[in-house]
Parts: sequence; structure tokens; C-alpha cells
Amino acid sequence: MSSRNNRRAPLAAVLSVAALLAAPSSAPAEVERPSQGEASNGLFLSYAPRPDDQGAVCFVDSGIDENPDTEEAIIERTSVAGDGSSGEDGDTDERHGTAMAMVAGAPRNGFGMVGTWSHLKLVGVRASNQGDDGFPFERYRTGIQRCRELARDRNLPIKVVLLALGGSSDPSDTARKLLEDTIEQTRRDGINVVAAAGNDGDDRVLFPARVHEVLAVGASERDGDFCDFSNRGEGLDLRAPGCGLDTADPRSGEETRDEGTSHASAIVAATIAALRTYDEDIDVDEAEELVLETTNDDTLDVEAAFRRAGLDQVVEAGEDDVPDRGDDDDKANDDDGRGSNGGGGSGGGGGGGGSGSDGGEPGDAVPLGPAPTAFPALPVPSFAYALRDGVLHLRVRNRPPGARVVVTLFRDGGEFGPRALRRIDLRGTTLRRRVPRFAQVSVGFSAPGKQTSETVRRRTTK
Repeated sequence: MSSRNNRRAPLAAVLSVAALLAAPSSAPAEVERPSQGEASNGLFLSYAPRPDDQGAVCFVDSGIDENPDTEEAIIERTSVAGDGSSGEDGDTDERHGTAMAMVAGAPRNGFGMVGTWSHLKLVGVRASNQGDDGFPFERYRTGIQRCRELARDRNLPIKVVLLALGGSSDPSDTARKLLEDTIEQTRRDGINVVAAAGNDGDDRVLFPARVHEVLAVGASERDGDFCDFSNRGEGLDLRAPGCGLDTADPRSGEETRDEGTSHASAIVAATIAALRTYDEDIDVDEAEELVLETTNDDTLDVEAAFRRAGLDQVVEAGEDDVPDRGDDDDKANDDDGRGSNGGGGSGGGGGGGGSGSDGGEPGDAVPLGPAPTAFPALPVPSFAYALRDGVLHLRVRNRPPGARVVVTLFRDGGEFGPRALRRIDLRGTTLRRRVPRFAQVSVGFSAPGKQTSETVRRRTTK
């Protein structure tokens, strides 16, 4: 989705390309501590050490211009617009694709801003014609296919495809099915697909984020609440910082303030690319599970995801390199909020591990209260499903962190009641699998020390 500043006025004059890209004689200071990094608990990632291998996001967008924050990171630019264009940014007003590339991966170089992950590599696939702020729906598919081809034929290290430009019109059934098939193939190729939820403030996620197996991202305030413009509701997977953001103008590097679910999705895409680069054993499903199961009230928590992945050294090295804010009060607030995800790993959740024995320092032990009379309850599972051509499409909306999720299919058992037909352990939040005929489907949550919970729904269609 384009940013909220999408009510455009004509340019008063046409500037030359050289003028657009030239830095001012007195260069502005780099945005070193963007508020979105702090809001997502991910500022460390902007300053994390360089990984051994490269990881890239493929931006199906308006193209990417070369400027000091992108030129060293771009490894490929191309176009599927069909107008003879190359991969430069065709958005003459906002430079949307370039701006998203900077939010995701601007390096630490004294210009513009520091992005979500400063070592991110950029692949730009331009899908829009010159001057347009959107493109036909079928170009999502052709854009994604170009990303797949570049990964396969050119061996580019693409971890994520980002769809941050969108529209409100619903596609035809044929166009939607073609895109679903392409996204399924993309995931089989080992590439995640992330999309912006939309900026209409509606209770439904727009296409292409609504397509099955796309990670749909809404926009959150610093406190985690929805930005007022963000779409939400069925199909949304998580939120990320999306309003009151510290950004930089793609032309001049001047500090700006911007907002949009586009920016939120770029932050999530860069986070997933970083996870899968620092640990190449993390696959498509595991990467999504890491970001979804460690959210803070459904909002992206980058540090928690990295620690869950066992990448504590990356977190700590990045934190050591973050420049001081120069505001002791705010720094103290930052420090107070850090460490809830395990920190150094000693005494994180064990209640003190005894009564101060084994040489513990004074204050290490935490007095244990009386044993609870009952285990706390897990939330009741909320899920939606559809059965199309024998394939079950199911999405769980409120999976608790750390909980096991089991999907069970039942057949009618006559007088003996429903009989379990198949049980499936769900690793993430979505399932797409060919299944036998069933009468009921249930989703159950379970976790050590918690009461299990379950939701059962009878199939009403044949």
C-alpha cells in the first residue's frame, strides 16, 4: 500500500535526475535511532554484525532508485511493467519503492536513515508504469515470478518477496487462483511472501494481503494499538510500526515523518530476511512462526523473535553498537523494557530455582507462593477454514506463544458420535492440505502448566 501521503499535487517543475539524486551541500544528519526500531524492539538489528552470507528482499513495487542509501545494497533491478522501463523508480512523487527499500535496509553511512536491517540486499522489480501509484492485479503474479526466476536462475539470495503497493478492487476468481498458485510455488522455492494490509481503516484486509499464505501486516502505533488508517480484521497476521515513523526523503536524505502499512510490511520483510540469513536452517514456515509466536500483543517484537531462534549473540552485539540517544531518561525506559525475553538466560522463569542455595547472590531467590489451585486457561481458539477441491485451507488467529496447536478432523460415528479421522500438528498459523471427507474440524491449544482449550465446528457444506 502506498503511504498515507497519497493525495498528490502536480509537481511545479520537472527536476533533472541529477538534481533529484544529488545530496545537498550541507548534508542532513542521518536518522540513527528511528522510532520504529525502538517500537518493534528491533533497534539492535540496525546495528547487528555483518552476516557471513547475503540475504535479500525482492520488492515488487514502483522500482528502486540509486541513492547513497540504496546504491551499494542493490544487487538487481528489473521491470515487468511492459513499458520498456528498467528498474528505476517510476513513482515521480513519493518514490515509493525507494522509500520502502530505505525503511527496510538503509545502511549506516551518514546519509538519510538507518533501516530495519542495515545489511539487507535489495532486488527491485518494477511493476508500475511511469507516474502511476499502482498497477494491474496480474502484475503481482508476474512480479513474484520474476523474483523466483532471479533466485533460481541468477542464484540471488532472495528470502522474502514484499508486496507493499496494493489496491482496493477485488480480483477475478481466475486472477486470484493464479496468484495463489504462484505464491504457493514461491513458498515451495523457499521464499516468504509479505504484504501490506491496506490504508483504508477497514475491517478487512485488502488484496494481495488477503491471498492465502501471504503474511498480512497492519500498522501499529508506538503503544501497539492500530494506527487509525490501518486495515484489520480477518486475514491479518500481525502488526508492525506504521505511523509516526522516522524516515528520510529518497532524494535529499532530509529527515521526514511518514506512515503506512507499506512501511510496516517492509519492517517485517527485513526482519524475516535477517532471521533466515543469520540462521540459514530457518525455513519459510519457521520464519513466520518465529515472528508470529513472539509478538507483543500481536505487534512485531524483533528481539523476541531473534532470541527464540537462538540468535542471542546477534542481539547483544547489535545492542552494544547502538549509538547513545543522549537522553538518560529515555535510555532508562529502554533498559527497563529490555530483558523480558530472557536476556542472559539465568533465572528467567524458574522462580529463583530454590532458596538461595548453590552460591546464589542475595536477592536471586524469589519466594514461592502457594501452589495454584488450578492451571490457568489458554484462550479459546479462533479460526476460519474453507474446503476447496478437497484441500483444507485453515488459519488460526489467536495462537498463544509457545502453545502446541493440533487440528483434528472428525467423521460421523453414528450412534457413537464423531470419530477422529486425522490429527495434524500445526507449526505456524496456517494450513493448506489435501484431506479426506470430514464432518467436523477442531483446533486445540495445549501448553505445559495450562488448561487445554478447543473449538469444534461442524462442516455444513458437502
